[in-house]
Amino acid sequence: MSYQLYFWKQSANVNATPLEIVEAISNGEEPQYLERINIEALLIDIFEQWPEHEKSFGNDGQLSQVLIEFKDSKSCVVLDWSLKHLFVESHSAPGEELNTFIDLAAKYECPLFDPQTNQRYVG
Repeated sequence: MSYQLYFWKQSANVNATPLEIVEAISNGEEPQYLERINIEALLIDIFEQWPEHEKSFGNDGQLSQVLIEFKDSKSCVVLDWSLKHLFVESHSAPGEELNTFIDLAAKYECPLFDPQTNQRYVG
């Protein structure tokens, strides 16, 4: 079973609900009302935290997904992103590992949205 975490940055005047934003992201859209984030720096921070990871490249040669397996080898996360969001799909990852993603994204003003609880944790 997977657990999903979404991170993005938005201005205060966005009328879309977090679930509408997740639906747009899931459909491959990059909503204009989301702000661009420094995804390159955020990914570097993630790669420094977990140096052993597998990268997947798309047909265009661009890095498109990352798999991070944790020490117990029974859990992992899959990362997906754009210039406006980070998506973390957890497969039995320990809570402390997920909290690290939350902390790293917060450095870039990207609070967590948890679709399982329909809660966005802002400030």
